[in-house]
Amino acid sequence: MNQQFYTISPTLEEQDAYIEDWEFKYWPNQPNGEVIQNPNGTFSIRMEENFTPLVKQLQNLFKNENMPENGTYLGEAVAKGSIKPKALIGGDFLNASGLFLSQDLLDIFTKFNLPLYKYYQIPLIYRKKIIESYGYINFSKNSKIEEQDVRFIKVKDYTKICVSKRLKDEIENSGIVGCVFKLVE
Repeated sequence: MNQQFYTISPTLEEQDAYIEDWEFKYWPNQPNGEVIQNPNGTFSIRMEENFTPLVKQLQNLFKNENMPENGTYLGEAVAKGSIKPKALIGGDFLNASGLFLSQDLLDIFTKFNLPLYKYYQIPLIYRKKIIESYGYINFSKNSKIEEQDVRFIKVKDYTKICVSKRLKDEIENSGIVGCVFKLVE
């Protein structure tokens, strides 16, 4: 019997909280930099030798289907929006192989048959308050086990994270809000 799959995405109502930016308050091994005045009166920042920008460092963590170890510090996500964050939050992330979700939604996912994944707890900053119950789950795209409840399926021109009908039903029956599902044809 062919199992039905659904794309999963955050609700996209205009007032919903979404991730707009990242902060790196606890950036380990933060490089030293100094502000210098140029001969023409403008200012520049001089960084220590062999400096790799943080964004590049984060991208490199996930390069070539690699995943950093669980617990790797990825920074703090800064959310904007007039409605408090829901279970699944949208935004531009490091790649398209994971979801930024609440601990409650993660607890549901982990009850099911998932591809290889790693989870990174990421503090969410919303209206100057830090919410510790969010994180990023990153799935391996290489897993090909038929019975998995999360798969990467090409929808139109994009590969999307999709969930099985039974995982979708469990999320909907839990009362968790913030997820939109669309049947993959």
